Amino acid sequence: MLNNLFSVNNVLGLGLQAVQLRGTVIANNIANIDTPGFRRNVVSFENELANEINTARRTGTPINLDNVRPAVQTLASNNPLRMDGNNIDIEAEMVALYQNSARYDSISISLMNNFRRINTVLNSNI
Repeated sequence: MLNNLFSVNNVLGLGLQAVQLRGTVIANNIANIDTPGFRRNVVSFENELANEINTARRTGTPINLDNVRPAVQTLASNNPLRMDGNNIDIEAEMVALYQNSARYDSISISLMNNFRRINTVLNSNI
């Protein structure tokens, strides 16, 4: 049972890394809103994690978190938002910032709850 709780914590920890990186990328996008030719960056993580989970289910092997790392990708859209080639949309960035904050809240709450469960098991008299 404890093995299961710790593996969940590893996945949640990796999710927090992705959230932290995404927050940095969003802040960088906002900071470069007036930079001519700047292209929006995004963090890819959730699809890679889902693919690894599906592969593990299909093959019957454990999930290998070493295969899943958050990565920054530049969106090289052929249709820049502005004439100067910048494709940052402040409204989209603010929505992404809010979504990222909500992800952080839900992941950190899940992580705290798992540590409470582990503490309960370790302090039980069974």
